[in-house]
Amino acid sequence: EETRRERVEEQQRVAGAQARMEGLEEEMQTLKARERDLTKQIKREEQQFQTENAELNKRARQVEEEQRIAVLAVERTRQVYEEERAKVIGLEEKSKQLKDEARARETQLTEKQKEQEREMARDLKVQQKRATEILRQMQALEGDVVA
Repeated sequence: EETRRERVEEQQRVAGAQARMEGLEEEMQTLKARERDLTKQIKREEQQFQTENAELNKRARQVEEEQRIAVLAVERTRQVYEEERAKVIGLEEKSKQLKDEARARETQLTEKQKEQEREMARDLKVQQKRATEILRQMQALEGDVVA
């Protein structure tokens, strides 16, 4: 009877061990399934991350290109401004030069005109003297003719 009891206890221990073994196998299967699910989730998340990262990199390149274009536009605008400013300064200098030349010509013409007026006045005096001389000579001739 003791042998029988030992056998029963042994069978119970074996049955318990088998039950625990089956439980562990189920748990192992559950863990493997969980691992597969997590692996798939990680791969999806990695793929999503890579997609988002690629989009962000693309957008960053676009922003860099837009920034580069903006810098070039600013530089071109600055260059055009400097060119136009130089033109304006050149025109202002040319205008000043022309005004100075006009003033100088006006002064020169005024001096020439004054000189011409003086010459005309001298000529007029000479002509008046000549006319007076001719008038005297004519009067003298008339006096000789009357006498």
